[in-house]
Amino acid sequence: MRIFLILLAFSQLYVSSAHANWVGGISLEQSRFLSTDYQATEDQAYSFFGFRVKNETGENFKIDFRGQYAVGVPVLSYVDPREFYFSTGGFSFGRKIDSWSLLDESWKMGLFQPVFKWNPLIPDQQGSLGAFYRYQDRQGGFVFFISPVFIPDQGALFEIHDGRFVKSNPWFHAPPSYVRLTPQKAEGVEYNVIKPDLVQIAMRPNLAARAFWGHQDEGPFFQLAQAYGPSHQLGVAVRGAFAIPVHKFQMDILPFVYDRQLSSLDTSWAWENMRVSFSAIRENSGSAKIPDESWTYAEYGPSTLLSPAIHWQQNNFELTGSYLSIEGGEVRARGSASAQTSTVLPSRFMYQHAVSLQGRWEVVMKKQTGFMTSVQWIRGTDQEVFDLIRMNAHYRLNKSWLISSDLMLVKSLSDSGRSDLVNYENNDQLSLGVSYVF
Repeated sequence: MRIFLILLAFSQLYVSSAHANWVGGISLEQSRFLSTDYQATEDQAYSFFGFRVKNETGENFKIDFRGQYAVGVPVLSYVDPREFYFSTGGFSFGRKIDSWSLLDESWKMGLFQPVFKWNPLIPDQQGSLGAFYRYQDRQGGFVFFISPVFIPDQGALFEIHDGRFVKSNPWFHAPPSYVRLTPQKAEGVEYNVIKPDLVQIAMRPNLAARAFWGHQDEGPFFQLAQAYGPSHQLGVAVRGAFAIPVHKFQMDILPFVYDRQLSSLDTSWAWENMRVSFSAIRENSGSAKIPDESWTYAEYGPSTLLSPAIHWQQNNFELTGSYLSIEGGEVRARGSASAQTSTVLPSRFMYQHAVSLQGRWEVVMKKQTGFMTSVQWIRGTDQEVFDLIRMNAHYRLNKSWLISSDLMLVKSLSDSGRSDLVNYENNDQLSLGVSYVF
């Protein structure tokens, strides 16, 4: 709460300045889960106070901070420092979002740079922290990034009481409360999450580079990118033993970092109001560094991601269609207790085959008023059939006041359980909010 208040005061300090580049605001939002089968938490309605501060057109300095405080439920509060950097010449220093891959950018996979996954169904990109160098001329250019510091994905928070994960965050999927020791016998589990050495987690070098030719908005465009360093998705190692006095299976959970290598290719062609593109990524995960042989952990096989897309724009209306195919990335449990604890280990991707259709329409009625609405439908294909629909609308009353609504519907149409989205199929949600923009 103290961090939230400090950042809120920070936002008010800057956005009240006379510089037109600065934009900020505070908001009040009411959210409710709609499904009658909702069981993720005891409460179905939540209230949030939020803030955001950013400069939209800064050339030498960029900042984009946002956060929210959940009334009475601190585990749902967050601060999201998406970007903060300054630039001089071709150099930039700080946390910056860059266009490493069209696939990674559109599907928010978190491969080249971390993602904000407070709600894992609506991930959002965050910048990498380090030093950037960019050169560009009329034909193309290149970007180089290097850093001694690693930042993982920012996910949903959780609580543990008496060895059990508390049902306090609807966006945190807890591991199973029972483990099967034999085909005929299952036992309750008490969990203990071991806090890793944050210095060892953070102080890991990573670098990336991309070269591009042409422009995405006009004519042909071609890009190659390469990255080395830790995966932004932390790995999980588990260690368990049956405790006779309490007649329960006690399990330790240890987050760890594993390295990966990325190679990507982007190509597109844009003319008039249309752009077609194709993007591919190859990921090879390195071996994990586990303290000793008593731990069971996940290794991920190499994966190939492909995504063709088409984008059409006419005045204030945009329509985008894309397809995602992921081959590989399978979970391989390593360790002496892999058979008993494999269900605790996370998968690499939430889903592997899907189609996305997204539309956006913006109307300016007067100089300071107007509305914007967008709809996105993601449909799982192959053996992981699901529907994820999100509709939002924003209506600007005047220069300072904004009313917003957001509806998310989740439905799993397959019993195979191959997609992690099945864990959230009862999290249909409606949110209504009002914002004051400085």
